[in-house]
Formats: sequence, C-alpha cells, structure tokens
Amino acid sequence: MSAAEEAKRDGARILVAEDEFIVALDLETMLRGFGYQVLGPVSSTVEALELIGPERPDAVLLDLSLLDGLSVPVAEVLTAMGVPFILMTGYDHLPDHPALKAAPRLSKPFEAKVLRTELSRLLGSPA
Repeated sequence: MSAAEEAKRDGARILVAEDEFIVALDLETMLRGFGYQVLGPVSSTVEALELIGPERPDAVLLDLSLLDGLSVPVAEVLTAMGVPFILMTGYDHLPDHPALKAAPRLSKPFEAKVLRTELSRLLGSPA
C-alpha cells in the first residue's frame, strides 16, 4: 500500500452504531487495528443521528436493530447525505425499505478479514 493510500485510510472516520456493548467494543478494536478513526460507538438511532450531523463520518457500521428500534431513520439520513454504510445484522430478512436495499450487508457474526475487505471496498481503498 502506498503512503498516500495509507494516509487516506488512516484519515477515514467510521461511526459504529451497535447496541451490544461487547460487539461494539470488538468492532472499535478491529477498526483501530485497521488504522481507522472510530466515532462512537453509539447504541441507539437517537445517538447515531445526533453524532452524524456534526461529525459527518466517512462510513458507518450500522446494526439493523438498535436499542430504540430499527435503524432505518439512520439509513435514510446517511443515504441523503451520501455517507456509505454497511448494514450489520443477524436477521435473514431485511425490512423492505429503499435506504437498506443498496447497502452492503454483513451477517453476524463475521470475521475481521471480511469487515476489512468490505470497508475497503466501501471507501474505495485497497484492503
């Protein structure tokens, strides 16, 4: 990886929206290990929406089900802002909503290598 590519990745700010504390901490550790900056983690749609505006992440890891319900409102805002996100879920079927259809999906549990590859693809940088 070139120095420019590495700098781009190191500058990427990833918001983690995950309601399970241990999973959120694990994701934070993985992301920092990949060289990303971490925003959050947050555990609710309210917290995610409060953070998205002023912080404008480069990408978001978005759990489908947060403490205060489905994360569809967050997906809608991210889509409108043009902020890419990966939808994380343990469910087999997603709600039929336009903001969710185009997002890449990671089925829980997933390996760090898979997350790194998907984030690199999402951000347009090499893994």
